[in-house]
Amino acid sequence: KHTTSRNKTKITLETKILGEGFSLNQEARKLFAEYFGKEKFSFKKEMAVIKRQAEHNGETKMTVRDLLERYQEMVGQGNVLRETAEEATYQWNNFVRDFCKSSESQNYHQKLKVAAILWEKVKNSKNDKKFEASLVQKYEKNISNYMNK
Repeated sequence: KHTTSRNKTKITLETKILGEGFSLNQEARKLFAEYFGKEKFSFKKEMAVIKRQAEHNGETKMTVRDLLERYQEMVGQGNVLRETAEEATYQWNNFVRDFCKSSESQNYHQKLKVAAILWEKVKNSKNDKKFEASLVQKYEKNISNYMNK
């Protein structure tokens, strides 16, 4: 029978994050919860970014302990990632989709242009990066040129 090493290998702080089948999965979640002294642990995007950087830079000696230390340094220095380019694209795509599905969008021509104007307002605000019908009223002056006659 063929068994994968992933099933046999228990993740420890000394497990290398590259080449040993390590992934941010349930087993890693248990180890991290133990490490941080928490009952439950949710992965942070910073951890995935650190792992991708290690892959990109070929850091084959990097261990789970190193990953956790880099994560703590990053958070300790206030370098928590707010938004990746990938997330920004995802948010924009959802925003446009939700705007175009809304009944409010039916009142406008050049829907993408209107969505872009509204997105710019939302993106630069502290509000959630999602479309809400109230945005159409709030920024009516900015988008009135695109209203259907």
